[in-house]
Amino acid sequence: MPVTYEFINKMGLTCSNMNGLRSVYCLPMKIQCVDTDDDGFLQNCDRKYCDIRCDWEPEGTIPFVYGDKIIFQLQFRDKANTDPKSPTLGWDDWVYAEIYNAETGAQITGAVELAAKSRWFVCHNGRNSYQQIEIDTGAEDFPCAFYVKFIAYDSAGEEGVEIDSRCSQTFKLVDDCMETHLVEGEYLEFDCLGNYYGQPECEDGAQSGSVSFAYRNITRIEGSIVLGQPEVETEDETTRLIDNYKFTTSTASGKNGLFLSNYMIRWYSNIFSAKNVIIDSNNKLISNFVVNYEQQEQNSAIVNFEWKENCNECF
Repeated sequence: MPVTYEFINKMGLTCSNMNGLRSVYCLPMKIQCVDTDDDGFLQNCDRKYCDIRCDWEPEGTIPFVYGDKIIFQLQFRDKANTDPKSPTLGWDDWVYAEIYNAETGAQITGAVELAAKSRWFVCHNGRNSYQQIEIDTGAEDFPCAFYVKFIAYDSAGEEGVEIDSRCSQTFKLVDDCMETHLVEGEYLEFDCLGNYYGQPECEDGAQSGSVSFAYRNITRIEGSIVLGQPEVETEDETTRLIDNYKFTTSTASGKNGLFLSNYMIRWYSNIFSAKNVIIDSNNKLISNFVVNYEQQEQNSAIVNFEWKENCNECF
């Protein structure tokens, strides 16, 4: 089987993209040329997947269950604070998050909105301004399908001029019959897509009412975890077993499997590319991670995220 390699840098450019087995490598960071990248779950609001997909393409919504807490990280250029490294203006001053019911198109306001926006802050990571917000789907009367629109202005108050905006892709409540897992990749500072994971430098977000917190990419993914045939490896007279795992969508959503849209494959690959991956609260020190495309369409595929683990109890 041919092996191909997908090289991902901050702007998400693909240097090689061919059919077959694929490995993911991170290249050095590029200079950020846009205020907020439209990678993964963030996209230009007129290019959301569900709005532009063809009828024959998969729905492409992100599964969630009530109670999931989803963190979004924005990198809008801070033109409102005099000193972006020590911001005093933040959420609901110059950057806003609007939650929408994806089924009705109505904006979620009032008590539901306040409860859902559980944590937020504006800060600077030493390279650029960034804004973080956590959406708590456990808020009472929270919709079963939603997306979030983020808007940035050049100053606070009614005199501000909009400088940029992004929308999240659409999240949809999971059917009880679907098998899903919570997956998180742990990074020390930056991932392949430029998200910052370090501790915020601005104490308490430098804004009244905000609480700083480290970014987590924890995501609910539909699919099954399969343990394959182990391998035996001998090095320096030490024999160990290597477990082979795959997270597959080939058995999800019925006999035909679950086709993931390209943006979901890209985001999930970013999570699994971390050396330490947490699946349902279990730490997985993985190596040799690859994405195997089992069946492809033009803008989607049934995939297997595959990796190896040392079986520490099998020495």
